Amino acid sequence: MEETQSPASGRAESGWADVAIRLALVALIVYWSFLLLRPFITILIWAAILSVALYPFYLWLQRVLGGRPTVASFLLTALALIVILGPISTLGAALVENLSSIAVGISEGTVTVPPPPPSVADWPLIGEELSAFWQTASRELGETLASIEPQLKEAALKLLGLVGSIGLGVLQFTVAIFIAGFTYSRAAGIQDSLKIFAARAAPRMGADFVDLASGTVRSVARGVVGISLFQAILFGIGALVAGIPLAGLWTFFALILAIVQIGPGLVIVPVIIYAWSTMDTVGAAILTAYLVPVMLLDNVLKPIVMGRGLPVPMLVIFIGVIGGTMAHGLIGLFVGPIVLSLGYELGRAWIQMGRASPEP
Repeated sequence: MEETQSPASGRAESGWADVAIRLALVALIVYWSFLLLRPFITILIWAAILSVALYPFYLWLQRVLGGRPTVASFLLTALALIVILGPISTLGAALVENLSSIAVGISEGTVTVPPPPPSVADWPLIGEELSAFWQTASRELGETLASIEPQLKEAALKLLGLVGSIGLGVLQFTVAIFIAGFTYSRAAGIQDSLKIFAARAAPRMGADFVDLASGTVRSVARGVVGISLFQAILFGIGALVAGIPLAGLWTFFALILAIVQIGPGLVIVPVIIYAWSTMDTVGAAILTAYLVPVMLLDNVLKPIVMGRGLPVPMLVIFIGVIGGTMAHGLIGLFVGPIVLSLGYELGRAWIQMGRASPEP
């Protein structure tokens, strides 16, 4: 005896089939959109960070110009290209030149350490020991490099890869500045759309998360990355003008130390010592008078820019710097700590909200 299917069960199966097909189509569109946007994800994230960080300056500039949003957006974009991208391009070119020369020297075995100046031995306390160590390194470096030649060639290839990522990072940063320029005048609408989307995803706390996200991005972008970049640019300009060898490389190290909240002093102090041992007294004194305020600049600017302490632990910033650089190259050095700080703050707020109002 054959079983007959009831009309209700047939409608239920048809309904489930319709839902499955719709979900499959939505998943296909989302996945396809992700494939199309994947090459631009880093640029879009960086553009969003710039938009959030610079939006208060846009509002101020718009008031100064008498309420002209288009002119304010154009001027802010031009200022970002001139003030930020100009020095970054100059220091980036110096870094590329330094890394390329080091890579060539390593691969050809021509890297050498010059002997110390005679005045080093006259330094109090550490002069004789430092001069002897420097002399030993100068004599024995060639023999040491010859014994690890395969590893050095691999290191040279990695350095050349880093050189390529620097150029790509500068290009991505330029595109991000232009994209951010189109969002300033539309910021209110974008924020409302984000709050509506967040409220649909998390009805009780979605809108609060949007406000928390913008505050965190603005605080870390300006108070950590912005000040660190400003310090590194000032240091790099002084090192280039003073003729410090490998100025681009030392600027890069100073930038990393500043972002991870250690401070650029670990680079600036040796540069000052080198200046006093190789330059004339007037030149060394001028460079010292310039670099010491640069080294202490973050102690003055951070309380002004951030208004409170660092919103996330230093470990989060450090992991963001390392992970961002490994994942996205040079631009990840800036994007990594901001995105990871945002994730940390949102996760912490979500946990605190759950404790304050637990589900029944």
